[in-house]
Amino acid sequence: MMHHRLITRPRLAGLVLAAALSALLTASALAAHPEAGRSYAGFTSAPAYHTYKAPVGFKVSANGKQLLGFQYAAFCGVGGFGGPGDAWTGSYFTIKVGAIPLDKQGNFSVKGVKWSVTVPVPPPHPASKTATSAVSGHFQSAGSAAGTIKFTQSYGKARCGATLTFAATAS
Repeated sequence: MMHHRLITRPRLAGLVLAAALSALLTASALAAHPEAGRSYAGFTSAPAYHTYKAPVGFKVSANGKQLLGFQYAAFCGVGGFGGPGDAWTGSYFTIKVGAIPLDKQGNFSVKGVKWSVTVPVPPPHPASKTATSAVSGHFQSAGSAAGTIKFTQSYGKARCGATLTFAATAS
């Protein structure tokens, strides 16, 4: 003879609650978060120029609550580009976003960040280039992050924009 033990509603509710809490704690434990004070460097999906890739970099704040000095190199067709060597290292191609909030799950995002730089060209060319950026991403592990950069650039009357992906690892 087989005995079936009945599960009462209060007991069932307790089991469901315990299972849900266990799943939540497991998901929190798996959330990737970087080590405070660590620097990260990598590249964007922008096309390589003379075999040089467009860099991205930032540092995690000492309290682990934001990314500091986020910057990336980009060009989408306004203001000229070229010359010998690694053109991505020119100050007028390095777009500075600055600080980005970082949540406890390792996600970060910021929108509408404006940046402007003086371009070293003689008149009649425009003297400055402006970019507006939106950055979003997440840490895949304590040592790596990935995300998306959407930006628009203007140089005089010329305007363009692009969406890039990026990956960065602890350096």
